[in-house]
Amino acid sequence: MAEMRQADLPGVGRKYCLKTHDGGQLVLILHHDGRREIYIVDQDEEPLASVTLHDDEARQAGAILGGAFFMPQALANLQVRLKGIRIEWFPVSPDSPVAGRTIGGLGVRQAAGVSVIAALREEECLPNPGPDYRIQAGDILVVAGTREGVAAFDALVSPAPGSPME
Repeated sequence: MAEMRQADLPGVGRKYCLKTHDGGQLVLILHHDGRREIYIVDQDEEPLASVTLHDDEARQAGAILGGAFFMPQALANLQVRLKGIRIEWFPVSPDSPVAGRTIGGLGVRQAAGVSVIAALREEECLPNPGPDYRIQAGDILVVAGTREGVAAFDALVSPAPGSPME
């Protein structure tokens, strides 16, 4: 695991320093007001670049870095090792037919032959959500199943063709 340090910044927020594999650092400052400052620092502790993100931008960047929108090749290779079992991430759009419904009410296992193994909502991750879990727009559902089952679940979650938000 990468080396990380953290420190409280009284009146400001918290600072995190992550040492990178090339000897540099990634410095993150999380402000109490939701802003995030990100600095790339070289081996001599000189800033090379910086960016400031608002709360919603930081959350979206975090989801991207966490693999919510794209499965890195290393994870794709894991699928091969699972011998036919696929693990996929499905963001739930506001016009998805599953928004507002429970996992049990959808009959996910019967309808698509997959299991919902996690639900991501904002900053929380709920592993193995039960049948009473009510799916909301903005959730990311992580499912496991066969290629055919994952495709069936995609059809279940996807908005109907021609929907206003498509």
